[in-house]
Amino acid sequence: MFRLFSLISLIVIPGICSQEWEIQYTSMMKCVLKGSTTRFSGTYKHPDHLTVTETFWTVNPVPGKAINLLNLPDYKDRVQYFLGDKTFVLKLSNVRHEDEGMYCLRIVTNKERESYLGYRGIELRVTELRVEIPEEVVEKDSPVLFCNTTCILSGTDFIWYKNGKRLSERSGTNQLLLQSVSSDDTGNYSCAARDREHLPSPAVTLSVRSVGSGQSFSISSFSSSFSGRFYCEAQNKYGSQRSASVSLSVSFAGGRTAGLYAAAGIGAALICICIIVVVIKIIRNRVTPSEEQKHRGSQQHQTVESPEDAYMTLDPKSRCSEYDTLDNMKRSCDTDEPEDQDSTYYNMGK
Repeated sequence: MFRLFSLISLIVIPGICSQEWEIQYTSMMKCVLKGSTTRFSGTYKHPDHLTVTETFWTVNPVPGKAINLLNLPDYKDRVQYFLGDKTFVLKLSNVRHEDEGMYCLRIVTNKERESYLGYRGIELRVTELRVEIPEEVVEKDSPVLFCNTTCILSGTDFIWYKNGKRLSERSGTNQLLLQSVSSDDTGNYSCAARDREHLPSPAVTLSVRSVGSGQSFSISSFSSSFSGRFYCEAQNKYGSQRSASVSLSVSFAGGRTAGLYAAAGIGAALICICIIVVVIKIIRNRVTPSEEQKHRGSQQHQTVESPEDAYMTLDPKSRCSEYDTLDNMKRSCDTDEPEDQDSTYYNMGK
């Protein structure tokens, strides 16, 4: 009996005396909205022969170096510690994207070389809400809107808003289904996490395109004046909107006909010019005898190179003086003389 009691004592007592370091975090990863407040917590154990003198939180620690968050300027007035009996809580307010990282608990004891760092710690990720909508929504469609984040906000319900007013009947998930939409569903949509309504997403505009018949514009008779840019404009009680413009260029197959007309006109003009040139040549060739005599007379007065030149106007057979160019003749002209008889002329005019 004594031996059995001694064996139990050896098993139990060493178990109590050989206690080691242990830190347990309530979660190893936290996704937090920018601007919100979050808490990290957990419990720890330490060997009985050591006395805990200080506990604090540090971020992204490196071996041999762990800085208390309270001593970091970026965390000033945003960090609070809550310590209990081997429990610890960190409260971080107005979370920023720059706060992302790994947060660990540091425990300092009465023995310099027997302190403890709870690594790996809690991974913090910071996100924002954003609404995603389809690129195009047409009447009668049933689009789905998403309230998305870059990390998972576990256990979070979402609230949807249209034009700043809460859609209470459509709250809960991060998806919003709009069934058989119409122009009435056009508006600005946003979302928020429940209990953090003060941190909504930016609003996104959803436009519903109408598929109505509209109106048409017909042109029955074209002219070059119709060339230009055309657009349509729709108006209702909410305002007006213009369509994109369309370019219209008017050209005619008759453009070739106009070219033919121009070519024909040029050809006719050339023909007229040719006719005028021919007529002028004919008129020049038809010179009257008097005009020719005057022309020759002018040549006679211009140059006299030999005595014979003064009688070039005499009849070649009779050489009879029918003109006043000879003052006197020693012999009269005899037209009946033989052709071989020489005739002598004397120019007496001096």
